[in-house]
Amino acid sequence: MKIQACNIDEIDFKPCEYSDALRDSLLRMGQGFPIHVKLHESTYVCIDGHKRLSAISDLLKKDPKHSLRNVKILVVNKARSESGTAKNHH
Repeated sequence: MKIQACNIDEIDFKPCEYSDALRDSLLRMGQGFPIHVKLHESTYVCIDGHKRLSAISDLLKKDPKHSLRNVKILVVNKARSESGTAKNHH
């Protein structure tokens, strides 16, 4: 598996609530951990990272040219994602 960059618009995720601390951390330090996705019919589907993507999406609404538009992703295989081992616990 390899970490790669991907435009946030190419990732299917469920927007959700996130903390101010997460938003502030993304602004201060950027994205520390890659978003775990699986490839489904040429679309990246978020497995782990919905809160981070929600925060990044909201930040981009305020500043569309922000560097967070290109997020780090890790494409995991289907078997691993279904077992739950693909999720980070940070």
